[in-house]
Amino acid sequence: MFYPGLLAGLVCWLVVIGRRLGGVLLTLVLAANLWIAADFRRVMSAPPLRVDRRLAALGQLESDPRITSFNVTIEDFWSRLWANAFLLRKPQYFATHTYEARLNTTLKGDWNLSDSQLRTAPLADADILRVNEVFHVVRVAAPGRLQTGWVDGWHASEKNGPDRWRWSGGAGRILVTNPAAQPVPARLTVKVQVLAPGRVELRIEEHSLGVRDLDGSVQELVFEHLLFQPGNTVMTLTGPAGARAGGDERLLSFALHDFELRAVPAN
Repeated sequence: MFYPGLLAGLVCWLVVIGRRLGGVLLTLVLAANLWIAADFRRVMSAPPLRVDRRLAALGQLESDPRITSFNVTIEDFWSRLWANAFLLRKPQYFATHTYEARLNTTLKGDWNLSDSQLRTAPLADADILRVNEVFHVVRVAAPGRLQTGWVDGWHASEKNGPDRWRWSGGAGRILVTNPAAQPVPARLTVKVQVLAPGRVELRIEEHSLGVRDLDGSVQELVFEHLLFQPGNTVMTLTGPAGARAGGDERLLSFALHDFELRAVPAN
């Protein structure tokens, strides 16, 4: 990034010693620098990455006496970098490395800080704090805590402001991990949108938990009486056959806009 300025400075020496070529080169270098600077200003008038109010709100977690340390499991690199900057006064542990010598380590924090679209909620409301529509923290030792992760069948995440979604080509799988020694009953709430009217089915391993009819708008679906045994369980959302639309070469079946898996008391 310093090369254009250094080059202009070096060419100045040619001008000082009276080289005509140096004057020409200096003029060309300065003109090129001005053109690049103008183009950079144009691009940064609408920056692709910025520290917005949602990121800045993480700073309020530093003053919460309940939270003593964080496992920073934020997926987005830019957000992970700035979360580190806003929370410097409390110990942080990283699943994935970030800038400024924050290497991935064993996760020893008391709370998990996440930006995942796959939100989970333990039994007690006091064990989860929603900072905003993107970030939340969950107490590691909370009864009923479940962990989730993308498996396969999903395209890359997309967003428009605070709204985020992922398209599936037909069958999208999600891994649910129960770290406890006993089963955890739960309720799933999702918002999905099918490319064309059709049905969406939820399965846990080989068992169907229900089929819902969708009309093509973003609709909220609730699935009750889910039970997750200790260890790993695969959950699958299956929609209509994927199709291409609007010049998109991907096969699109349904988009997952929101996901909350909440533990509920055992009957």
